Amino acid sequence: MVKFENLNPNVTSQTKVPFIGEVMASRWAFEALAINSYKNNAYESHFFEVDKEISEIVYRKDFWLVKMNDKLDSVE
Repeated sequence: MVKFENLNPNVTSQTKVPFIGEVMASRWAFEALAINSYKNNAYESHFFEVDKEISEIVYRKDFWLVKMNDKLDSVE
């Protein structure tokens, strides 16, 4: 695998994943392996559902709630 910052500067960005990175099969394969090894690990499998719920709650607190408050402010 190649770091995104080592790709051609015409197709990369330091602030986001470039399009070419989104379509690379190695990126998705690595992510699938990482998730599978975490989710099906004998130790971590006991915590997966709790970690998933915590992640969803943090998302709602940090992003969703801010968006809803912005929408509410615009309505007022």
